[in-house]
Amino acid sequence: MNFSDLWLRLRALFLRKRVDRDLQDELDFHIQMQIRKNRSSGADGHEARRQALVKFGALSKVEEECRDERRAHFIENVLQDLRFAFRTMVRTPGFTAVALIGLALGIGANTAIFTLNWLKVSPGFSSAFPRRSPRFN
Repeated sequence: MNFSDLWLRLRALFLRKRVDRDLQDELDFHIQMQIRKNRSSGADGHEARRQALVKFGALSKVEEECRDERRAHFIENVLQDLRFAFRTMVRTPGFTAVALIGLALGIGANTAIFTLNWLKVSPGFSSAFPRRSPRFN
């Protein structure tokens, strides 16, 4: 992925309304060009528009394919999941508090156990550091 691809994906992510509006403008331009082409071949206004829409296909499908090409869905889905998680945590503060306390205790206990184990197993290695480290016998 080069810099221009990254720029386009970030633009699609943060300026979604503008990018969608630009996409709609571009699709309208292509339909208008096809209508003009159909009129030049002899079709009247309504029939030229109908033929252009038939030739172009379902607009919603084309729009979705263009959005898929941006490849920003993964980030959008992660952001949507984070917003949902935040709303759920706000709705159930008791569960949120218990979950956060459990995570904090688990991470703290794990860090303490591995630190003590590291100091016990490798006392010679820990003395190579320039700072003082506690010794356990």
